[in-house]
Amino acid sequence: MSSTATNTAVNIPQINLAVLHQHLQQLLSARQLPRDQWLLQLLQLLIAVTNSAGAAYVQQQEGAWQLGERVLSTQALKWHPDLTGVLTQCVAQACEQDRLQLELLDEAHQVWVIATPLVQQPEQAGIAMVLLLGGQAIETFATILQLFANYALLPITPAPPPQVALSLLTGLLAAPDLPKAYDLLINSLQRALNCQRVFIGEVRGLHCRMQAVSEMKTVQHHAESIRALENLMDVTRVSGKVLDHTAPEIQRVCQLLNASQAFSIPLMYQEQVGQVLILIWTEPMSSPLPTWLPQILPSLGLSFAVIRRAQPSLLQRITHNLWSSHGKLQRGLILLIPITLIALAFIPVPHNITVKTTIEPQVRRFVTAPFEGILKNTLHEAGDIVKEGDILARLDEREIEWTTTGVKADRGRAQKQKDVSSASRDTAAAQIAQLEMDRLDVQLALLEYKSQHLDIKSPLQGIVIKGDLKRVAGSPVNKGQSLFEIAPLQSMVVEVAIAMDDISYVRPEMAMTLSLDAYPQQQWDVNLRSIHPRAVQRDTQYVFTGEAQLENPDGKLRPGMKGQAKIHADHAALGWVLLHKVWEQVWRWL
Repeated sequence: MSSTATNTAVNIPQINLAVLHQHLQQLLSARQLPRDQWLLQLLQLLIAVTNSAGAAYVQQQEGAWQLGERVLSTQALKWHPDLTGVLTQCVAQACEQDRLQLELLDEAHQVWVIATPLVQQPEQAGIAMVLLLGGQAIETFATILQLFANYALLPITPAPPPQVALSLLTGLLAAPDLPKAYDLLINSLQRALNCQRVFIGEVRGLHCRMQAVSEMKTVQHHAESIRALENLMDVTRVSGKVLDHTAPEIQRVCQLLNASQAFSIPLMYQEQVGQVLILIWTEPMSSPLPTWLPQILPSLGLSFAVIRRAQPSLLQRITHNLWSSHGKLQRGLILLIPITLIALAFIPVPHNITVKTTIEPQVRRFVTAPFEGILKNTLHEAGDIVKEGDILARLDEREIEWTTTGVKADRGRAQKQKDVSSASRDTAAAQIAQLEMDRLDVQLALLEYKSQHLDIKSPLQGIVIKGDLKRVAGSPVNKGQSLFEIAPLQSMVVEVAIAMDDISYVRPEMAMTLSLDAYPQQQWDVNLRSIHPRAVQRDTQYVFTGEAQLENPDGKLRPGMKGQAKIHADHAALGWVLLHKVWEQVWRWL
């Protein structure tokens, strides 16, 4: 039996759930009608609800697919030269793949054919509908089609509890968001199946996150039982099948919750798991899961996909609120916002350049060994503050004393030689002895100088930067060898590292605000004194080094302290300050 209608497919109207519920109840009560008449009523109701251009019932008989009851508009027949063949082919593909089938009929992505299989029939069959989209999500039509497909089974199969399935599926269509849809599902299933608990989780990436638990307002995600349930959901997501008591994860959950029976059920949409249901019973079930529950699982998965897609984003909600109420005022504000932003972009603001800084002493003195000798001991080390004239270390005097004794003995011998030569009137020998005495006198004077300068003293007041010689006491030192490095603390140098892309905006005498890591609550105002003309490499980057002088009257600044400084460059437009680096990067790339 077939009929032809003349309606035009437009946007789906607002669904009156009460009327839909009433019509579906009438279909349930009309099962005494002949099969073809009952299916024709169902197709007509489907068209009325969705305002589609046509619908058809297709079944397989004796190995061939045949078009059965159908209601097609005149406009729909013009959209494709073989529309009935397309409907038949889509139903055949949906039954072969056991999932919803979508077929596009035009290049504008507006005319669609949607087909869904019917399960538990004597022979394979399905329902298809043709519609013209006008901005409505196609998933909404697919959800309604699967809802009607579930009721197409009722006249020839054991009927599910009408109120449970009908109220559940039509209620999901009216749910405003996912949380309310989850609550409706778990509470309805708990009452219908007499479960102790019903859990539902949502797939986020590669992990399922618990969303709602029946008879519980909040989910304690840190609880061990919830973690075990989420692990079970992950296993179910990977397998894509219903898990029963034979799965080890089910046994683990039953042990934690003192349950005797549990099922983990995936809700799929387009061959992907979107949600996972877990049903828990404290008492053993007298019968397996009802047959109507697996029938509505595809509709449940599709319903949640529709609700998720229908939820507006934050930007969409803000835009809707602005344009929906007080239209002229709100639209004026919308136009005012970009104008205000453009105006703000041209406001001159300080251009501050942040650079890394290091504190170094302005003057450094190196204390060296005055002559070769043995280091006897050290009295100061790196970090000590010393005054001018403080003894830093001492050289061993024993070698000098031994050498002095030997030289004095040699001088006495030369003196006797001179006396003997003078007595014998040997003038030449007397002169040679005198010259030897002069040489030994100079050597004695040098030894006397060394003995008087065994103490190595600080030439100025400051801090010992280098000079930890305690471990090398007793070792020889060479003349001129650097033993200590001392720097005064009264005046310090601030070294700043200016990046290559900022050097063109910096010049000497610009003001800087300095903050050190050691004193985060304190700031110093200094002026950039000079910039070195040559770039140097620091931390794998080439930078220009600038210097500024910083007085240190209280001596709390130490060499090597690090921090940051803001160089106050010239004023520039706010938009340029915020975006010039991005523009320069794009320019270099181009």
